[in-house]
Amino acid sequence: MRISVIILLAIITSCSVERKPAFSEIAGENYTIQVMALPMLDNDGRTSGYKVRVLPAQKITDGQGKQLQEKLWYQTDSCFYITQGIARIKPELVQPIATGVVNCYEFMLVFDGLSVDGDNEVTLVFDDLHITKEKYLIKLIRKL
Repeated sequence: MRISVIILLAIITSCSVERKPAFSEIAGENYTIQVMALPMLDNDGRTSGYKVRVLPAQKITDGQGKQLQEKLWYQTDSCFYITQGIARIKPELVQPIATGVVNCYEFMLVFDGLSVDGDNEVTLVFDDLHITKEKYLIKLIRKL
């Protein structure tokens, strides 16, 4: 009886534990980029969504003020893409997310056309075309 109760409790506990979302982070001299995979409601698995947080270093934010905010809010839609094999896939949607946190810029990215096979490595690229001209490469985990 005691063993069956322990097994039942273990099953209930394992079922109630939520899976943490796939999360990646890369820190460079000028930016920290955080990426979290979002669950997508498509049937074929070819659409992937990501929440991306761009955190500029203090040396970037000092003295830039409104100019930096405008560049990161309104010009970063061309800075994101995914590489998979030799393919370069631009996002279908780049949506800025207002967080209210100073010097924290979040975006929701939606990509269509990613291969469903797990053979090709998937890398998100943040290519800062407007401020530092640096590229940040983040290896992604697509499956939640």
